[in-house]
Amino acid sequence: MQPATLGLLRTAFPADRLNMPIAVRSAVIAASTAAGPVVGGLLVEHASWSWVFFLNVPLGRSPWPSASPSCATYAASGRPAAWT
Repeated sequence: MQPATLGLLRTAFPADRLNMPIAVRSAVIAASTAAGPVVGGLLVEHASWSWVFFLNVPLGRSPWPSASPSCATYAASGRPAAWT
């Protein structure tokens, strides 16, 4: 997943503006790597292991509204939205 996001960023941003998106991407990866085991441990300790699935459903669906315009642009033009 990480190499794919880097490739997407390199495609979407020009070389002179690429530093900030890569920094944000790296910060999100670091934060999720650090917080994942802690949040998972607290969830299992205080609720139940099955609550992990209830937490993942809203998190997995959250990118859908922001992806809808990009998908519509791609479907209408036949090419990715970053190239328009």
